[in-house]
Amino acid sequence: MNTTSPWLVAAIREAIFALAMERNPNIITLFSYAPLFQIFNSYQWAPDFIGFTVDPNGTVLSTSYYQQQIFSQYHGAEMLPVVNTQGDFNLV
Repeated sequence: MNTTSPWLVAAIREAIFALAMERNPNIITLFSYAPLFQIFNSYQWAPDFIGFTVDPNGTVLSTSYYQQQIFSQYHGAEMLPVVNTQGDFNLV
């Protein structure tokens, strides 16, 4: 199992969280991703946003990086209402 890079499912979860933040700008004003950089030869925790080595060609952008990139390039113009008809799931 590779634990040095975020999995796609983690990026999808982060995207869902980011959507909840966009729906509630009066509650959530700032968001950041940490830890940001990871050198593959020596690291303390994983996963990180951007992994790198001494060689620039060894740079790895995580799935979380691409999720953040998509959110920065494409802005929603319309917010659709969501209605819960079953269960106790309450939207943020």
